[in-house]
Amino acid sequence: MFEVQLGSALFLQFRTLDGNVNVLADAGIKASGYDVGTVHGRLSEVLNETGSRHLDLIIGTHYDEDHLAGLVPVIQDTTITIGEAWMPPVANDVKMHPFDVALRREDLLPFQFYDDVDGSQLVEYLEGQRSDLDRVAVFTRHPDQRTVFNEILIGAGIDRLGALMSGFHATLEASEGTDSAEHGEEQIDEEGLFPPRRPLSSYWHYRRFIVDLEADPPHPSDISEAQMYSLVSMERSTAKKAINAKALYDVVQALKARNVLMRSEIIEDGTPKIFTWDRLSKRFVERGEASNSPSLKLLGPSRSLVQKHWDKLPVGDALGMAFTHSVALKSITPSNQLSYVMRFEHRQQGILVTGDAGMVDFREDRNAYSPSLLSALLPLHVIQVAHHGGANAHFYRVLNAAKYPEQPDTSYLLLSHATEDKYRPSIEFRDFVMAGRSFGDDIVVLFTSRPSASKVAGYESAIWPAVGKARDVGDIRLEFDKSGWKVVKHSVAP
Repeated sequence: MFEVQLGSALFLQFRTLDGNVNVLADAGIKASGYDVGTVHGRLSEVLNETGSRHLDLIIGTHYDEDHLAGLVPVIQDTTITIGEAWMPPVANDVKMHPFDVALRREDLLPFQFYDDVDGSQLVEYLEGQRSDLDRVAVFTRHPDQRTVFNEILIGAGIDRLGALMSGFHATLEASEGTDSAEHGEEQIDEEGLFPPRRPLSSYWHYRRFIVDLEADPPHPSDISEAQMYSLVSMERSTAKKAINAKALYDVVQALKARNVLMRSEIIEDGTPKIFTWDRLSKRFVERGEASNSPSLKLLGPSRSLVQKHWDKLPVGDALGMAFTHSVALKSITPSNQLSYVMRFEHRQQGILVTGDAGMVDFREDRNAYSPSLLSALLPLHVIQVAHHGGANAHFYRVLNAAKYPEQPDTSYLLLSHATEDKYRPSIEFRDFVMAGRSFGDDIVVLFTSRPSASKVAGYESAIWPAVGKARDVGDIRLEFDKSGWKVVKHSVAP
């Protein structure tokens, strides 16, 4: 796990009789002073050590900028050969469609962006998000100001795409809130601000209400605190989606320039997909497991979840809901909910790659998780903790439901977050670790950046000691051989 502050980058290497299988999952950074090529530089060093500058699989776990941005320099390095890439299966929610139409491959943004020859598909998508922001901004700031876009677009010599991106970034900065905290919030799977669409008649009362309100909008000072929270949350979510889409577009275009095979995989509800490394085609092929080859179990996202975020409400209906609900509505972050959940296995060792997964796909109903997905999880020996150790309740509940804490094998929890992060590791993570260690002291925690002492109080003994001189930051490296797992690199002391 590379140290990238509140970003993510994992390099996995599986040794086989036919050579090494190399996988890169994300290469994003989120910190000032960290160049977009940070992961590329460190990855190059690791590949040089192995004697082969080749990546069999690149994974973009989801379309957050802080997970994708650093992939572009890696892909553009022609000294690194690339087998294929899996991009997140997020659908284009700007182009409207009948609510009862089934999702198709061509509805997914990665493939639309791959076929975009002049940037028009991207601009069209961003314009749709900008239109949504315009409607929300009528209420979040004085109507005469509209949005920050109008001021930016007046400036001479700035291209349309540049203007749009500047506007989205400015919107994110102007809206009050805790971006870092939101990055680690539990991903709610209730309806939130953008619930799935139903027949239009279901929302008629919201639509009529907001049309009247837009004709004579109240001043922000006359909007209740709960309503303003809902509106600003909607604004931030929309701006983030646009920024993340641009990051996804850049990665897809880099793959296209290198002629790299691109896929987006989706599971059917509650049914894992199993891919096995095929030594002839040099790919992970969907079929039964093979004991002598690395395998990949895909546990999310599901078709119904991708469809749910595709079928979001038009923003006008969501505005109506925001004004007619008495309590603040949290926004749904599609990128996190749609994050890949993957379990790699080789030599009976399991590695869980989660990105920022909300794990809501595991819910069979409100009272239980899918038995087939739970049974596909264990055993786990190395775990990328979802949401950087943030307050993602489903992640911890899923592992508990799978009886992960009761497994006898030692396991290593890897966390990547900012140095002395204000919000991480969360209380939920602390409770999860402390409860798990009650079954025995076989859960080990490793950090790429030093956490605040108060955030790890109570489970300091679970933190692996520094290898060599202790530092505030550093990469984590684990290696497995006949004697088991060894921590080769870890800089952060308990």
